Amino acid sequence: RGLFLFRGRRFLGVPRSFWGLVLLLLTSSMGQAQRTVGREAVDAAIQRGLRYIEGRELDGSWGGGATTIGKDALALYTLLKAGTAKDDERVLRVVDKLIQANARETYDVSALIQALEAADALAHRLRIEELAALLVAWQEDGVWGYPRGNDLSNTQYAILGLWASKRARVDIPPHVWLDLGVGVLRYRNDDGGFRYTGQAGPSTGSMTAAALTVLTLVDSQAPARRPWSSRQKREIQAARDEGLAWLTDRFTVTHNPEADEWHMYYLYSLERLGALQGIQRFGEHSWYDEGARLLLKRQSEDGSWDLGLAPTCFAILFLTRATQASTGPGSKAEPRSGIEDPESPIQMIAKGDTPLSMWVTGWNESKLAGCVWPGEEGRGPRVVKVEYMLGDQVLASAETSSGAPAEDERFAVQHRFELPGSYELHLRAHLLTFQSDEGSAARPGPVITVDSPTFRVSVFGAWPKWYKEQSGDPMRNIMPVGRRTKVTASSVHDGGGELPERSFDGKQAIDRRAATPWIAAASDSSPTLVIELEPAVEADRIQLSHAYLAGLPEGVVGRAERALVRINDERKPKKINLLPELRRKTIYKLSRATVIERIEIVLERGSQAAGLPIGLAEVEVQNRRKR
Repeated sequence: RGLFLFRGRRFLGVPRSFWGLVLLLLTSSMGQAQRTVGREAVDAAIQRGLRYIEGRELDGSWGGGATTIGKDALALYTLLKAGTAKDDERVLRVVDKLIQANARETYDVSALIQALEAADALAHRLRIEELAALLVAWQEDGVWGYPRGNDLSNTQYAILGLWASKRARVDIPPHVWLDLGVGVLRYRNDDGGFRYTGQAGPSTGSMTAAALTVLTLVDSQAPARRPWSSRQKREIQAARDEGLAWLTDRFTVTHNPEADEWHMYYLYSLERLGALQGIQRFGEHSWYDEGARLLLKRQSEDGSWDLGLAPTCFAILFLTRATQASTGPGSKAEPRSGIEDPESPIQMIAKGDTPLSMWVTGWNESKLAGCVWPGEEGRGPRVVKVEYMLGDQVLASAETSSGAPAEDERFAVQHRFELPGSYELHLRAHLLTFQSDEGSAARPGPVITVDSPTFRVSVFGAWPKWYKEQSGDPMRNIMPVGRRTKVTASSVHDGGGELPERSFDGKQAIDRRAATPWIAAASDSSPTLVIELEPAVEADRIQLSHAYLAGLPEGVVGRAERALVRINDERKPKKINLLPELRRKTIYKLSRATVIERIEIVLERGSQAAGLPIGLAEVEVQNRRKR
């Protein structure tokens, strides 16, 4: 239309066709700017959605009967991805409940892994590894079901759970990715799209996006030497190319293509695929701008989408580009934490892993009355010593002369932790105060201590040899845990006192969850556990780990000194000295691989555990000779 603004062939000496092209480009650019959704509007919609989610949480749960684990985990994951602080009271309340949850289905297990990894991958690493082991065990012909009855939706969720497990430093067996690369092709239709089940059904947008997400993760996680045949490689690549073409040809954000349901699930699938493959547009469509604009229009007055918890979570995860946080720039940056609060008397930084480097970055003189000497304002206090503390334990310290103000001195230290984990630290400064009488010069006064606020660091690299050796044990454990396996305990602690009021029965020693131990009564002089395996398994080693409960102080639950282990109908049990470290497993290697039908374990307290309840976190059986 701009061409009609000019009369004649030239305007300002320039051909009319040139000005027409300029106007068309400007119009296109303005239209593109109008199509881009404003960040403020998106942020406001996210906050309304978060208020909807937060307002429906009660005592660490969002309800939902038998499906509450998956819903609670999805809601928690959404809160964290949308920026809720990890130490928020609501987050901690939900985590406390979920960490005890007994997830039995693929959706629940996978959602739980993602939530715990987002909350604190290190603090929950052992539980994440146990959950990942369930997913690995449930994989059948490369894919997943509930765990029975395979489908592409469960398969996508399972692989997202395993991907989160890898971010928590859990090793996933290579065959999982290799089998999946072939297994997912069974859901491919002749039109290039993907269906829900492996038998028959129409291609849909959500399932095609799910399949492409799976194939993208397979490509990035499978070992470099991939034993796929040339034909299989061609099929996998063709499936990716044709699936993307199918999705581009039918692209829309108004509904799930070729389906009448799962609209928000489809949008979140687009977000995952877009982030993982770095896709900004499907053909001429900017998937994020179009999706965000539609979500802003369709948000209900109460802040929800489709008047439901799960759709609201999916919508928020789309708007926050939740997957991008794990895949975009900066996702591999060196970890850094510390105290940068201007209200703190001390500012400091902790950076790195093993070792962890820590140093002071500044002093708040207004919070250090009496420690900044007259005439030395702006140069900091006179420091005698700086200590970096874990509770009451001094991890490292830096001493200096107190004859001069700190100025730019950083009091840098390094510390190596013995075990990986999430640690809450603080800094303690010993400062020289001053005294002065009217008309006289300041003179040294007493040394006082000033503590900083606490800060949290995450350490991945501190792996002692024994910790590395037992990494992966949950996936090697072949102890049958079904209803037919019978467990009999001589006694069970009934809770109370400093122990929580919950069950510690013998079955919990074989439930593949170290956080739920069997604990015998303190009055039981010979705590005994008998496990009758059904079906029997062939194994060459048994592993025992001490009962422990996170958060309890030393001296509440004791550690057995020895165990008498009898296999099947052996006449004489084997006496085993148990290793003293709390999380270190004691290995009883059998002389040969043995078909085990029955295990009897009698614990002996020793003097250190006299009068205390003792037990076992897990009894595991393995057959290393088969691997």
